[in-house]
Parts: sequence; C-alpha cells; structure tokens
Amino acid sequence: MKQQRRSARSPMVFAGFSVVACLMILHLMAHSGDGPSNPAQLAAKPKTLSSSAQDLFDKVTNQQAAKKPRTAVAVYIHQGSYDRGFHANAEGMLDNIAVITSQVHRFAPVMKHDVQLIALLTNTSKTLAPLLTKLGWHVRIVELPMQPWEIRNPQIAKEVWSDGAIGIWEMLKLEFWRPSVVDLDVDSILIIDTDIHLRKPFDSVFEPPNMPANATLGYTHGAWTIEKVNGGYLVVRPDERSERDYHNIYDIFREGDFRSGTGWKGKVGWTYGGRTIQGLLPYYYLYGEGKGRGNYMSRCLYNNMVNSDECKPTKPEAVISNHFTGGCMKPWACARAAHPLCKALTDQWWEDVAVAEKWLGLPHRRRCPGGSYEAMGLRTTQWKLPG
Repeated sequence: MKQQRRSARSPMVFAGFSVVACLMILHLMAHSGDGPSNPAQLAAKPKTLSSSAQDLFDKVTNQQAAKKPRTAVAVYIHQGSYDRGFHANAEGMLDNIAVITSQVHRFAPVMKHDVQLIALLTNTSKTLAPLLTKLGWHVRIVELPMQPWEIRNPQIAKEVWSDGAIGIWEMLKLEFWRPSVVDLDVDSILIIDTDIHLRKPFDSVFEPPNMPANATLGYTHGAWTIEKVNGGYLVVRPDERSERDYHNIYDIFREGDFRSGTGWKGKVGWTYGGRTIQGLLPYYYLYGEGKGRGNYMSRCLYNNMVNSDECKPTKPEAVISNHFTGGCMKPWACARAAHPLCKALTDQWWEDVAVAEKWLGLPHRRRCPGGSYEAMGLRTTQWKLPG
C-alpha cells in the first residue's frame, strides 16, 4: 500500500517541479535584465523567492526526499560507565557513535534508503541524551517492562542478572520491536552494538534476500557455532506482528523453561547471553510462533568478528560492517591486530575516525599515543554538525 501511494504521487512531483522551474526562470528573468544566460543559474535555487514559490519549492523537495523508503540505524546504551568521565572503553564506544553518525551521513547520497538514527537509553545512560540529540539521534528513554523475580524458574531468575555482556538489560533491545517506542515512520531498523563499524553503504540489510517481504527479523550467527543469533547485529521490521512477537517472547521469558546444556525448552540457546536475547530470539524465530519469519544474513559480510575459519579469509573490501569483538578487538583498546583482516578493518576505522573528526570540526588525534587511547573530546571540545 505504501508503494502504491508513492507511485500515485509521482505525477504530482513532476508537475510540481515543472511549476517550480517556471517560477525560478521567471524570477531570474525579472532580476537580470535580458534574462538568464548561465545554465547554472537555472539549476540553482534562487536566493529569494516569493512566499508561495518558496512553499512550493520546499514541498516538492520534501516529496522527493519522501520517495526513499525510511529505515533506521539504532543503538542501545545501558552501561553507566558512559556517564563516569574518562574511561577508555566507554569513551571509545561513544567516539564510535560519532563515527557511525558520520558514516550514515557520508553514505546518504548513494543509499536508496533515508536512514534515521535512534538511540535507546535507560536511567543509567540518560545523561547522554543531550549529546546524542546534538549528533542528530532520536533519543528514547525506556526501562525494563518486567523484573527478574517475575521469572517462574528461580534459578534462571538469578542467572539472568549476569548472563552475557549486561545481563537482563540486554532484553531492552526488544523495545525496537514496538512501533510505539520507535515512534518514527520507518520500514526497518538495523540494531547494532556500539562497537560495530559501518564500513560501506548498507542498503542490502533492509532488502531481499536478507529481509524478504515476510521477514520480521534479520540476524547473523555469533562467535560460536552454538550462538545461532548474535544480539549485536539485528534487523527488525517494527509493525503489528513484531509487537505481538514482543509480548510472546516476554511470556516465554517469564515461563523460564531454560534447560542446562540445551537452552530454551530444550531446543536452543545454551550459549553466552542465551538466557536473554541470544537464546530467546533463535528459539522464537526458529522453533516458536515466529518460525519462518527470521532470516539469516552473512556474518562474514555484515557482522565479521574475524574469529571463524569461514570469515577470516574474507577480503576487507567485501566486508560491509564488522564487529570489534571476538577475534578483532576494539581499536580503542590499542591492542595489536593479530590477523591481517583485523588489521585492515582497524586501519579503516582510524581513517573513518579522521573523517568524522573533520566533519565535526574536532582536532585530529594521533592513533593510541604511548599505547593509550585518547578520546575524541565530544564532551569537552566545542563542535557542531555541519549545516
């Protein structure tokens, strides 16, 4: 239905441009004696237009922008360390958010999607809201919809506090399944951890074969064979189906039927973070009510961690995005890259950092001076988005 409405607008868009072009020509002729002689004058927007012509110009421009399907890149930040002054890992993650922002803007002219930016925060990280808003992110502040003691399996209720990187708080990534929380008109959302590097335009994650028309979830495998879904790189379509999935997944979580050695209902999830996102999502979309609506994407191309025999031989130029974890540590850890692919990915991250610094008007930094990471200075240096 959305596509039909866009197609129906097309004649109006072309007609609108014709009207605007005529108004621009008449305006230039009225202010240049013999009329315009330079073709560039006709291609440029006049410095001044009558209010009606300006309104029409803006309307047509907005209609053209609206022709691109709207999608989003989203991050979720819970850790309180982001709020506690200088800490190498936290500051590096924050700097990478600036790099993600820069890359999205940099890719925009060649991408087929109009990409929005969404940041999900909690009470532990909400002091970052002004900075992220300044960077152009739509900020949403949420809290857990349930508490661990609601899980009917007492052992799992205890274990979810510490399973995975941030325990039960990992469940908040499911909030992107809810259109009311997203609160933006977007077709799909790429949800990434803040140690993901967007290396190249990423239209393909939103399109078939990665996201077929019937898919709700796009996912990659994780670091180990038993990690069927990695929570650091997910694509979701927020709609009525995903909203239902959200509630169904929480019902399974509350039930707490997670079994030692096998995982959820004895099927899947016996892995790092398996008691939350990295176990519940593969169970639901491979065995549960969402079966058939989860679609695998190549981890070597989209979530490369340089830690599997499958992904290590991948050419750097083929990698669309990589995850600084597993076999390729975070650049802000200032560790030596042991594998050639990791070295190439790390080197490009530093190149993209330099682009982001220039874009934001920040001073260029040296790479790990003295073996220590020097923060970009987003919280302490004056900067602004271009335009």
